[in-house]
Amino acid sequence: CPIFCTYEYMPVCGTDGKTYGNKCEMRASACLKSTMVTVAYPGECESNVVNGSAQCVCPSICPLHYSPVCGSDGNMYSNECAMRAAACKQQKMITPSLPSKCSKYTQGECEIACPDIYDPVCASNGKTYSNRCDMDADACIRDTKLTVVSQGALCKCPPSICSPVISPVCGSDGKIYKDDCELRKTACESKKNIVVADKDSCSKWKRGYLFCFSPRPCTADYRPVCASDGQTYPNVCTMDSAGCQKSMNLKVVRNGTCCVVNECPKNSSKVCGSDGWTYDNECFLKLYTCRQGKDVKVQQMGECPAKISKSR
Repeated sequence: CPIFCTYEYMPVCGTDGKTYGNKCEMRASACLKSTMVTVAYPGECESNVVNGSAQCVCPSICPLHYSPVCGSDGNMYSNECAMRAAACKQQKMITPSLPSKCSKYTQGECEIACPDIYDPVCASNGKTYSNRCDMDADACIRDTKLTVVSQGALCKCPPSICSPVISPVCGSDGKIYKDDCELRKTACESKKNIVVADKDSCSKWKRGYLFCFSPRPCTADYRPVCASDGQTYPNVCTMDSAGCQKSMNLKVVRNGTCCVVNECPKNSSKVCGSDGWTYDNECFLKLYTCRQGKDVKVQQMGECPAKISKSR
């Protein structure tokens, strides 16, 4: 079977009542279906008869010449044939309309329409566009800046682990990233257009959070601190580093680990702690000992024996 046919549009009406883009397409279809189809007459079929009723036949192939047409449905078509084919397939009335009807025309200096050429580009927002024209048009309409990351290839997000070398950049979303790789990875995974911006765009940078763009290595010393985000960090340095990555101004709430419980019910169900003190209830025992950094367990339910009883 002739699998490959040209896109030359020289329609013929087949003896099966269907319109084909050219003779080659007709022969290929007949071959693949193992049927005998010949040319009934040149040009499109006037109608397709099925069970005695005339049926519309939608154009299957349109010429590739580029002559953009704005349809009354608000979409741009590469030429009038493509518009008529879309109208037929969707069973809608679509006619040529004023350029202002199509969204791309309403954006002033923006690209009006782009050719149906598949030459994919991966843009800086992590999206793949059919060609560079489509990318530029989208950037113009969104009033943003897009650049080609790779030509002739689909977008692939950067590896999950970027280089350990820290070279901070400020993103157009106002956040500080460890490096350009981290920024592009975030943009790709979130499908957002995030590009490297001037450092003044990042408020943290302007406030002087030096560890963000001039980070110091943190030691492995375990001197836990409870931060204002309710998390326990091994030391102050790691807390600062986490605050930078999260774009949060973290502060030390207390030295030591964060307590799981911050408030306790006021019901009295006294317990005796292993430190000899009586607590209003087990929750108060855990909260007090956590804040003091001590290891105190429930010795017995109820108050401690009178000879050692001390109340908190």
